[in-house]
Amino acid sequence: MIHKLLPLILAILLILTGCMSGEGYQDYMDALEKTENITKGTSKVDVQIKNRFNEDLGPIDIPETISVIIESRFDYSKSQSISDIYYLGNSLGMDLKLYQKDKDALYLKVPFMSGLYAISESQVNMMSEPADVQAFMKNVGKEWNAMLMSENIFVGEKTIVRNEDGEVKATKFTVKPTSEQLETFTETLRKVILANQVQLLHYFKEWPIAQMDVDLTESEFEKIVNAVFSSMKITRYEEVAYMDLDGYIIDEQIEIGLEYISKNGFTNLFESQTIRIHTTHWNIEKNQTLDFSVLDQLEILPIEKLMEWSVTQ
Repeated sequence: MIHKLLPLILAILLILTGCMSGEGYQDYMDALEKTENITKGTSKVDVQIKNRFNEDLGPIDIPETISVIIESRFDYSKSQSISDIYYLGNSLGMDLKLYQKDKDALYLKVPFMSGLYAISESQVNMMSEPADVQAFMKNVGKEWNAMLMSENIFVGEKTIVRNEDGEVKATKFTVKPTSEQLETFTETLRKVILANQVQLLHYFKEWPIAQMDVDLTESEFEKIVNAVFSSMKITRYEEVAYMDLDGYIIDEQIEIGLEYISKNGFTNLFESQTIRIHTTHWNIEKNQTLDFSVLDQLEILPIEKLMEWSVTQ
């Protein structure tokens, strides 16, 4: 249930990290599938975003630097997990804790609030991506995979990764598409988005997390997509992944660079963005000690109470 709460953009980026071809492709894909099917262990996702804004727009109420770190201990065979969530935007930080004791509900602990807030399974499902959007993201991954050529995959030397498990023997994979491939993929992505604009417009309208203040027609949506993609360039994509002897991806680092140029009457919010994603796994398939005693010690309130409080602040 927890992974359903991740933002759509992260889902797209994470899908791209697993789509490679050429030498080492099958080894990596097998490791990716095996890693995705881990039933218990600990994982950590660290996302760092640096934004440079268009100065012509004046002050913008979006952080220049954003950091999101999610560390989870889990046993999916029991539908149990405990996740620590850290958010930092410029100098404003927030620490949250998310408990899943069974499949029916999640419980959110907010540091400055005295109780816990219950999120029902139906509420989580409301925030999860609709099936047609999930299909769209899979299509994006397929296009990314089709773009890469064998020379983009480098199976490096055997090495040692130091993590919470100690010193782990691993094989290094590196992916670095050419600038021409990135340009081709950008154009292909634009076409895929426009080919799925009906489903995506429905998603923007109906999905709670993505709801917009205004309704867009198909022609307006197409105009915006074309303007964004004609002014956006992927300047950098590099990925380094480490596979252990058991065939799990235990460490994966991705860096993505984007640049924007305002033109044809369209003004971009950003001048550039740098996105770094670092994912690690350890204690793989080892028994987890998950302490849910706090659920019996604190008052449990519906998540709507937290929403009501936030509106008054």
